[in-house]
Amino acid sequence: MWLMDVKKDDKWIEQKPILWLLTERFQEVSIWLLLTVALIIFATALMKQMADPWVVEKLQFILDEYQDRVFKNLNVPIDHNRVTLFKYKRSLFFRRHWLESGVSMWGLLKTRRFCGDYLVPYMRSGHMTLNTKTIFYVDSENSAKSQGVAGMAWSKRGVVILPDLPELTSTSRPRTKESYASVTKSSVRFLERYLAEGRTPSRAMAAMPVECNGKLWGVIVLDSLDPLGVTAQSVEHYTLTVALIGHLLERA
Repeated sequence: MWLMDVKKDDKWIEQKPILWLLTERFQEVSIWLLLTVALIIFATALMKQMADPWVVEKLQFILDEYQDRVFKNLNVPIDHNRVTLFKYKRSLFFRRHWLESGVSMWGLLKTRRFCGDYLVPYMRSGHMTLNTKTIFYVDSENSAKSQGVAGMAWSKRGVVILPDLPELTSTSRPRTKESYASVTKSSVRFLERYLAEGRTPSRAMAAMPVECNGKLWGVIVLDSLDPLGVTAQSVEHYTLTVALIGHLLERA
């Protein structure tokens, strides 16, 4: 903004009164022009982040129906059977990585990764709030490093089903916790923290990748406290539902 530094007695403008008048007026309103431009940029970025309300409503309806159909014959409360849509986010800083062993013994980095790509909660079925801290680290270059059932589905770009998982309580043997952590690609530390909060780890899980415009957008995760709550049949019957979700996300 070199015009802000122009003065009336500058040689190139002192003999041009009309040009100086225009420059002076610009200097007077420049701060407001800059603020207006900044607000426009901010509003545009915000609008891009906000999903179409119609799309959000339809997605919520589909997830709710999905929950009702997949888990309809189970003898557990409906809030123990969840359908959660996770969205892929690139380059997030200092996110907790409870699903893996500490990567550093120093302060913040002991439980957080400096930077990484994650699957983060986007929407959940039912009337439950999306109040979850669970995120899944994904590594597109090395699938072995991707975390959880969501990370497995993302890396293999296919369905992952984990039925009949062992029941875990705060008194479960270390070997049982290690077995559960190994199968679900989580960690004993994560499970112990989960149990300490009074929560019960899922007995059955499944995850399916969601594509949007031909690219991976995220993952849908089903989880239940019933060991047979998620089966191959229940997942296969609703692959079209997942495709419809991806189609709707093109408008989000």
